Amino acid sequence: SPFYSTSNQTSLTISNDYTNVNTTIDSSGNAFGNLIVYLDFPSDALSTTQTASLAKTTNSYFSFSHAPNISYYPHLFSLTSTTEMTTPYQMTFTLPVSNGFILFDSEGTRKISTTLIGQLSIARWDDIGRWLTQTSTATIQSRSTGSSAIITASVNATGRFGVIDTSGVNADSKTSLKIINKIFKPSSTVNSFSSVTFTFPNPNNNFVELKIFDLSGHQIYKAQSSGGSSLSWSGNMLSGGLVNNGLYLYMIKLNNNNQTFSGYIMAAR
Repeated sequence: SPFYSTSNQTSLTISNDYTNVNTTIDSSGNAFGNLIVYLDFPSDALSTTQTASLAKTTNSYFSFSHAPNISYYPHLFSLTSTTEMTTPYQMTFTLPVSNGFILFDSEGTRKISTTLIGQLSIARWDDIGRWLTQTSTATIQSRSTGSSAIITASVNATGRFGVIDTSGVNADSKTSLKIINKIFKPSSTVNSFSSVTFTFPNPNNNFVELKIFDLSGHQIYKAQSSGGSSLSWSGNMLSGGLVNNGLYLYMIKLNNNNQTFSGYIMAAR
């Protein structure tokens, strides 16, 4: 049986072992996952029907990436086309527990005490050498068949995700705005540089609004989310089509203007 336990587990597309999975997600939502990662999409998270893929990115359960930022159980989540998510989806990592330790590999040589579970967080790889923490909750779930470590986060982007021990992460990465692909290449074809992603602290899952302006002050894009700690923009305009090369002003507002981030990004097609 899978490590995790969830109320709508019957809706999962799940294989018999730790492997890659695919499913279709439309405006009605869906949920799918493997033995480690579970993604739950609410209705209207996507405006069009997409094929979603979840793939492990190493042959083992761990991956060393610019220590001390070591990511465990790394997975790549992707969609068939560039899509802006208006509602966050829930990502859950379920890790095995044995004899009071959370296990990071199949041999049990890499592990952490369950008393330190609060140090664990879901993180997203920014493609330039950093794991950016997502606002996460981490708990130990006990059942008659054993215990598991459950780490969840509200996420509003695709990409490479894993679990990290935040005790080795600079505090700045937990409190500041991070921009993935500050110089990006708008394209109808999804790749590592076709969109810009803003990651920011939002521990209370407050309302978030992203606006993009050209240098003349005209608003060309707007996105809103009821929660989550990241928003992405693929260069599409409210009027249709993709933006031209140039600088653009972004403005992110959280919790009815209680916190604001702003600055410039560059589109280079």
